Amino acid sequence: MCLTAYLNKKIDEKASYATKEKEVMRVAKRGITVYKVLEQDTSNSYYSPHRAMEYTLNTHYYQTGKYKFGICIGFSLIPKVTKVIINKGLHAYTNLTYALNYLPYGKVVVRCIIPKGSLYLKSYDEIVSDNLILTNKIYS
Repeated sequence: MCLTAYLNKKIDEKASYATKEKEVMRVAKRGITVYKVLEQDTSNSYYSPHRAMEYTLNTHYYQTGKYKFGICIGFSLIPKVTKVIINKGLHAYTNLTYALNYLPYGKVVVRCIIPKGSLYLKSYDEIVSDNLILTNKIYS
């Protein structure tokens, strides 16, 4: 899963990764409630549908590493606008209704919290962060 966003500022595609991260990502001023769509197997284990990462309820997950978001700066035809593609990180949806649209058979929606102080980027109803706490299953 990739998040694509358009930012109202120009960011040099040749800038260092640290500079791109600083320019692109926001810091959560409070906890943000989000929704993650996961697959559930018969043993009540949860997995992300795109990368098969295993998840457990009531657990705090961290995205670590020097390139934790995999930020790519893309081409935009609009002056003073930057296309940003995030291909790593902990992805979720900001809107429950939107998450429910991605709920084919065998998948569940889990309520999560992006904790205060986390780095994140939101685009429409999608969000990616470096911290995510899975709280409870709310729909299956």
